[in-house]
Amino acid sequence: MIIVKLQGGLGNQMFQYAFGKKLAKKNGDTLKFDITTYTSGGAKEDTPRTYQLGNFIFPIEIASTKETRFFDIIYTPRVIRSILRRLYPNSEKLTHWIDESNHKEQYDLKLYKPVSFITGFWQNENYFKEIEQEIRKDFGSFTWKMEAKSEEMLQKINSSNSIFVNYRRTDYISNANVKNFHGVPGEDYYANAVKLITQKQKDPHFFVFSDDIEWCQKNVNFGFPTTFVTHEYAGRDYMDYLRLMIACKHFIIPNSTFAWWAAWLNTNPNKIVIAPKKWFTNMADKSTVVPPYWIQI
Repeated sequence: MIIVKLQGGLGNQMFQYAFGKKLAKKNGDTLKFDITTYTSGGAKEDTPRTYQLGNFIFPIEIASTKETRFFDIIYTPRVIRSILRRLYPNSEKLTHWIDESNHKEQYDLKLYKPVSFITGFWQNENYFKEIEQEIRKDFGSFTWKMEAKSEEMLQKINSSNSIFVNYRRTDYISNANVKNFHGVPGEDYYANAVKLITQKQKDPHFFVFSDDIEWCQKNVNFGFPTTFVTHEYAGRDYMDYLRLMIACKHFIIPNSTFAWWAAWLNTNPNKIVIAPKKWFTNMADKSTVVPPYWIQI
């Protein structure tokens, strides 16, 4: 059995699901997910999140409290852990894989013990590339229809040379821990990205999505037709937002996994995706989160 610990927002949960599914298929094993991060008493995150994979149609099996208790053993101090291992001798039959860095090129894990616990973010398409079509199918099927208002916006996106632009602000601005870890792409990034994409595309129409859309309406002016997609089009758990984002033809994304998935799930063979070179503030080089065939500036 493989148990993947879910953590973070929807974008991160999607990475964790994709890696877990690939790992289970590779090892011919049962896959379950630990969602205690989102329940009372679970681990606290800098930005409060909720479990959101239930918005997709694919079946998902949640691990029981009994099955997830071994995570408590893993995260306790060594002395306490040795006591717990004596109380739970079966814990010696476990493996625990941790994704400590996005830079490690360890994409093909083979597990050998009866139960494996997986902790991390796994933000690289190489972790699930060999089952890409299955992942695209899973994340293309939602549990309810798009709202009528969002359908109207979808028609507008489909009928234009739509350029998706995403601004991630809120916790990236207000939360010191998040800001120091992620950072925020500056206006020069967006200006250069717009300049580059308008050199390559005729009659662009920009569709701006943001967790702070009011700020965008006051501060963003590309000099081209622009639609600010307000939160009235977000839908339940922002699922309509995701579908509208995916529908755009080209992409300018920040260092956001939610925007990453929108760009990746889009099937336009000629799409242009522009992403920041620096995905995290402590990275000097290009991030391995971004596929090599996207443009990084």
